[in-house]
Amino acid sequence: MSSSEPPGSVGAEAPSLSVVMPVHNALPHLDAAVHSILGQSFVDFEFVILDDASTDGSRERLRELAALDPRIRLLEVDEKLGPVASSNMVAAAAKAPFVARMDADDVSYPDRLGEQLQVLRDDREAGVVASLCDTIDSAGRILRQPEAWRLARPSPFVPFAHGRTCSPAT
Repeated sequence: MSSSEPPGSVGAEAPSLSVVMPVHNALPHLDAAVHSILGQSFVDFEFVILDDASTDGSRERLRELAALDPRIRLLEVDEKLGPVASSNMVAAAAKAPFVARMDADDVSYPDRLGEQLQVLRDDREAGVVASLCDTIDSAGRILRQPEAWRLARPSPFVPFAHGRTCSPAT
């Protein structure tokens, strides 16, 4: 799915989708995560990123990336909120009627946003869309493909990742 809206169409009118991503000290994987969202085939979105008091240079890199693409809206806090509060804050800042969650150490396939938004538009009873993921190494090589059996077995862990590929394994 593709949008006819040009990149950076986040003006007075709300975009179709808000992608939200809290960040804390994610510099080694940050560029890959951000570029995987900015390179989506669906482009009518804002990218709301919260720097949660990073100390590794992530904040400075995010400022550079935000200056290059008007879809990025960078929020910053000086005292670390932690994973839950930072996720809540960045989600509350979203302007669009649909919100996609992203982690700063994940990579999304180019059609992720369009495909997930289309599911929500096609099925008005759907409230959440998720996907299984590939696990990749730091070079992007697939180490493990999606495991559908995770959907059928009870587990205390959510079987879905926020991106369409999982964090690089270390």
